[in-house]
Amino acid sequence: MKEKLTEALTGLIETITTTTDFVLAQAPDVIQQLVAYSTMKYSIWLGLFCVAWVVYIAGVTRCYKTEAAKENGDQEPTVWIGLIFGCILGFATAGVLMPLLKITIAPKVWLIEYAARLVG
Repeated sequence: MKEKLTEALTGLIETITTTTDFVLAQAPDVIQQLVAYSTMKYSIWLGLFCVAWVVYIAGVTRCYKTEAAKENGDQEPTVWIGLIFGCILGFATAGVLMPLLKITIAPKVWLIEYAARLVG
């Protein structure tokens, strides 16, 4: 009975050692993939927000260049809607741009913050 327990414990220790060695060997690759994935994710979101900015600017330009807008002179609601949408779009773009800059400029800091979010 004592031999079986010793064998089981030895097998468990070998499995833990093998698993630890594997995790430590693969960690740099996993971290690189995580950074690459997050960079692409934020880049895609930034691209979508850039498209939204182009549509927004084109819409605002078209709205103010129409003859009805020039003749009417009463553009107060349109101005406020455009201003509010522009502010929301600006904050959303900054919210995507800041993590992308952090990943690009200081990936180790981003990884530490990412790990802290995962833990707690």
